[in-house]
Amino acid sequence: MNPRKSDLNFILPPFSRKMWVSDRSREIWEAKFVQFAECWRQIEWLTVVDGIRPCALLSVSQQEFAGLASVLREFGLKAVALLGRIQTEGRKKILLYRVAIGRARDLRVFRKAWKAGNDDTIGQLLGYPKCCRTFFNKIFVQDALIDCTWQMGCQTLGNSLEIQHIEVRGLSELNPFWIPVGIKMVPHFPCRFDCPEAYALAQRFIISGKKAGYETVLKTALEILNWPVEWSRLHGIAEIRTPILKISQRTDATTLKHTIRLLGKSYPKEGAKALQSMLHFSARMPTTITSSPRAVT
Repeated sequence: MNPRKSDLNFILPPFSRKMWVSDRSREIWEAKFVQFAECWRQIEWLTVVDGIRPCALLSVSQQEFAGLASVLREFGLKAVALLGRIQTEGRKKILLYRVAIGRARDLRVFRKAWKAGNDDTIGQLLGYPKCCRTFFNKIFVQDALIDCTWQMGCQTLGNSLEIQHIEVRGLSELNPFWIPVGIKMVPHFPCRFDCPEAYALAQRFIISGKKAGYETVLKTALEILNWPVEWSRLHGIAEIRTPILKISQRTDATTLKHTIRLLGKSYPKEGAKALQSMLHFSARMPTTITSSPRAVT
């Protein structure tokens, strides 16, 4: 489908808002999000140590940068700052660096590609599959969109129907809807909810994380990624409805409402009961097209 066909001619400023279904849900799960995010930062560069990919890309504070560089030297790796920006947290201003991590020879190639804006080479060094790099170029470079979620759903179906509602049974490891709270198993947006190459990369990341002692944290994250989710967009605002919270953020502005339902395999006991019925019941959506995961070899 042509993603520009019904676009409106505006882009909202970046924003992200979260609304929890209950204080209990927040009390139990918010700390788990923070814990996973910290572990994931370690897993990102450990995949380079384990030879899963040549480079990793992280955002770190000025203070963290010095400590990280010291740790990386023990593994024969280096950290190179690509750019810096000021982030305000309350009354404090923090200098954050975008940092590439890898061995010296790979970092030379990475920096050259970064300066040239060569997204394909950067993606290759970061371990992203070729199909996902091609998808990235189509959505963000050629079509100049800011969100690939809808196109990811359409590509999963393998057709170009002019539809408004999609229902998918994707691979939980490739679930993109929890990225705003830091839960993910691959460092990029896959080209489909069932991309075999991205799924294989996720399994390698999980193995690397388990080797580092993060098995329990990864198990909890996979539990979250198995919950049902409904994503929708309209007039430049995307809403992600999950069992425990709703996330609102900007997306590409459209005149029509588009909806993706990702079917889940489990549901948290702290989740909203009314939402549980809605997310598990799809028969009321006659325009829905269901896609089952493709075989992963």
